[in-house]
Amino acid sequence: MVELTYSSQRSPRYVASGKKFSAQIKSRSAAASRSGNLSVAVEVGKILYWLSCSEPVMLVRHDPASDELRFVWMDDGFAAALTNRRPGWQTARTVTVQFRPGDRLVPERQAEIQGYVLRWRPAGRQPIAPEQFFVLRQQVGELTRRLASVADVVGVATLSAPVAELANRVALAAYTIAITGPSRAGKSTLINALVRREISPVNVLPTTGLPVVIVGGPTPSATVKFKAGAPRAVDPTAAGLAPYVTQQENARNVKGVQLVEVTLPDPGLMNGVSFVDIPGLDDADPAIGAAAGLVVAAANAIVYVIDASPFENGGFSLNVHHVGDLRRISASADRVFLLLNKADGLSPEKHRPLLDYVNGELQRFDLQSSLPNAPHLLSAREAWAARTTVGALPDPLAPFESELWGFILGNNKAGIYLLRAAADEVARRIPDAVRVVDVELGQAQTRADLEAARATGLGRYARLAPGLARLRDEAWWALDRQLATSKSAILAYLVKAIEAVPAGGQLPSPDQVRVYLETYTAAALKEGGTNVSNSLARIHQSAARTVEEAFSQPTVQQTLGMGPPGVPIDLSSASVPIPEDLSSPIMAAAVGGLAGLALGPLGAIAGAVFGFLAGLFMSAETRHRRRASALTDHSTAALDQAFTEIRNGLWRLLSQGADRVKRWADDRANVFATDLQRRAALAGSPMAPERQRALVAVRAELPTLLAAARAQVTELERYVF
Repeated sequence: MVELTYSSQRSPRYVASGKKFSAQIKSRSAAASRSGNLSVAVEVGKILYWLSCSEPVMLVRHDPASDELRFVWMDDGFAAALTNRRPGWQTARTVTVQFRPGDRLVPERQAEIQGYVLRWRPAGRQPIAPEQFFVLRQQVGELTRRLASVADVVGVATLSAPVAELANRVALAAYTIAITGPSRAGKSTLINALVRREISPVNVLPTTGLPVVIVGGPTPSATVKFKAGAPRAVDPTAAGLAPYVTQQENARNVKGVQLVEVTLPDPGLMNGVSFVDIPGLDDADPAIGAAAGLVVAAANAIVYVIDASPFENGGFSLNVHHVGDLRRISASADRVFLLLNKADGLSPEKHRPLLDYVNGELQRFDLQSSLPNAPHLLSAREAWAARTTVGALPDPLAPFESELWGFILGNNKAGIYLLRAAADEVARRIPDAVRVVDVELGQAQTRADLEAARATGLGRYARLAPGLARLRDEAWWALDRQLATSKSAILAYLVKAIEAVPAGGQLPSPDQVRVYLETYTAAALKEGGTNVSNSLARIHQSAARTVEEAFSQPTVQQTLGMGPPGVPIDLSSASVPIPEDLSSPIMAAAVGGLAGLALGPLGAIAGAVFGFLAGLFMSAETRHRRRASALTDHSTAALDQAFTEIRNGLWRLLSQGADRVKRWADDRANVFATDLQRRAALAGSPMAPERQRALVAVRAELPTLLAAARAQVTELERYVF
C-alpha cells in the first residue's frame, strides 16, 4: 500500500494525505516480445478483485535482467481493453497482462501517478455539480438543527456541546485560500481569473485596501459589513465593491468597513472553498498591512504572487522582502504556492532563465522545503482574457489551478469532506440521545429510591478500608517471613564458610564478606520489591471489584444508564499510578555503599543498606582464625541492620501504595455517589406532563432523524473520493 504525502509548513515531516493506492509487484525473467512488450499471467480471480477494490490498484512487472519496472492500472480502461482483446476473459482461469515499453515506472512519471490517484473514484463516485454543495450544506445544516433541538429538550451537556460544534462546522465548511504578495503584483487580476468574474478592482496603482472574501453561493451577491451599522448589499462586481475596498475611494477605511463578502456560483467554490483577496503585505499603511497579516495567518493555503516582468530588463530579484514574506507565511499554512505573474511582459527566451534564477534563490535561502511545488510562471491578464473571451484561447492558468485543486481535494480539506464528517457525527450522536431519552422516560424511581441506592452503594463500599488493611497486613506478614528466611540463609552460609577455614588458614577478608553480603542482600531486596509490586496489584484489583460491586445494583445501573460521564462501569481496567522514583529519606542514605547499583525503584533502599554495610566493615579485623567469632558477630550485626533498612523501606512502599489505592477508590466511589445524589434531587417529584410530552415527541422523531442522517452520509459518499 502506497500513500501520497505532502510537505507540511508546520512541521519538517511529510504529512499523509489519506490518498492511497495498492501496488502489486510481479517479477518474471521472460524476455520481451518483438514489439518490446513484457507480460505476466495473472489469475482472473485476482483481476476481478483488483477491479473491485476501494482504492486504485497498480500492477507492476519487474524484469530482473534489466531491473526495469513497468506498470498498468487495474481500472475500467484496462478491463475494456482486455475485453476487446479477449472477449469472455472473465470465465478463464488466467489472463496475460501486457506491459508496453511506454509503461515504464520512472521518477519522471510521479506527477502523472499522483494526478491519477487524486482523480480516481470508485464506482458510483461522481464530481459535485454546481450549486449541489450548497444544497448538501443546507441539508446537513437542517440535520444539525434538528439534533440541536433534541439536545435542548433532553438537556444533557455531553450532547449539547458537540451539537453546537457541529453547527459551527457546517456553517464554516470552507477551506480558505489567500491571494497575497507585494502591491501591484496582479493579485486582483489573478483572483478575477480564478473565479471567471471581475470582482476585485484592478488598477495600475495599489487598489485593494480591505480583504474581500469570495465564497460559493447559488446566485451572485455581495454584502458590505460595517464595524457599526447594518450590512449593505452592493453589486457583486469590481465597480460595486470599489467604493468600499479600494484605497482610492476608502482611504484608511474612513467608511468603517469590517468585511466584504461575495458569493458566486463558481464550480470550484461549490466544493466549500473560499478565496480571499487581500492587500499587499508591503503596503505603506500599517493598518492595511496588519489586516493582510491577520488574513494570511488564518488561511489554510496561500498563493504568493510576485510581478516577474522586470526580469525582462534585468530589474527583477527575489529580495529580502519576498524571502521574509515566504518564511513568515509558510510557518502557518498547509501549503504555499509561488506564482510569478505578468509573464506577458517577458520575451519567451527569458522564461527558463527566470525560473532557474528563482529556483536557485529559493535553494540559497533554504526555502525549497517550504515550497514543495515548483514556482508557476504565467500571466493573470492572459488567463483573464482566455476565460472571458469567446474563442479557443489557451488558458495559462489551467496547470496552476489543476495543481491547486489537486492538493485541496486530494487532502480531504474541502468543505464536502467537512459536511460528510458532520453528517456522520449526527448519525453517531442520535443513538446516544435515544439512550438518554429512554433512561429518563423509563425512570420510576423516587428520591427515596435513589437515596437508598446511594446509601447501599456507600455502605457496601465502606467494607473496602478494613479489607485493604487486611490485604496489606497479610502481604506484609508473608514478606516479613520471606525476609527472615533470606537473612537466616545468608548468615548460615557465611558462618559455615568461616567455620570451615582450618586453623592457620586465611579467613575471608572484610571486603570479601562485604561483597558477599551486598550481593545476596541485593537479591533479597529485589525479590522483596517484586512481592510488594504483586501485592499492590492484588490490593488494587480488590479495590476495583469492591467499587464495581458496590454500585452495580439494578437501581444504579438503570439510573446512570451508560455510567457517569468519564467513569467506566468496568473499573477493572483502571490503574493506580505508583511512582517509579521514590523521594524519601532512603534516597539520601544511598550516597554510601553500592553507589551506582541499578535496582530501579528499589535503588534508594539498596543505597541505605549497602552504605551501612560499607561503613561497618571498614574496621573489621580478619587476620587469623582466632578472630572468626568476632568476624561472625560483626557480620551478624551488619546483616541485622541491613535487613532492618530493607524491612522499613519495603513497608513504606507497601503502605504508601495501599494508601494510593484507597484514595483512588474513594475518588471513583465519590463520582458514583455524587451523580446519584444529583439525580435524586432531579427525581424528587414526578415528571411534569409538559416534560413527558416533549420527551415522547423527541423519542418518536429520533428514528426518522437517524434514517435521514444515514441517507445523507450515503449521498455525500457519492461525491467524496
